[in-house]
Amino acid sequence: MAAEAPHFAGREYDRAKARQAVEYCVEQGSAFVDRDPVTGRVRGMALADLVEHWVMDEVYACDLAVYVQPDCRGSTTAVRLIKAMEVWARGAGAVRLVMGVSTGLLVGRTAGLYRRMGYQDETVALAKRL
Repeated sequence: MAAEAPHFAGREYDRAKARQAVEYCVEQGSAFVDRDPVTGRVRGMALADLVEHWVMDEVYACDLAVYVQPDCRGSTTAVRLIKAMEVWARGAGAVRLVMGVSTGLLVGRTAGLYRRMGYQDETVALAKRL
């Protein structure tokens, strides 16, 4: 993901930090993998976390990462991953799941998928390199 995403270009990738995030999500039950049932090859993965709202008495879930192998994009891999996140989030007591598109990779296509799955535009995030 880091190698092909414009958002990560020119920035140092920390493997240890990535491993720590994955291990945390595995422990929490919020790491999701979609594999080819015949070959076992990983087609995609997703990580999520729970967050308490800062001014409301509610918990929501958010994606940390969603990645689909290039040759599996356009298949049902992402849909299966997102549906698994929704089931997990609901079971964990979240009242909503917030999905973001922050890598700069296939932004319109990814946002379109989320919209088709019932997600609505609610925020705009802008960034400035300091």
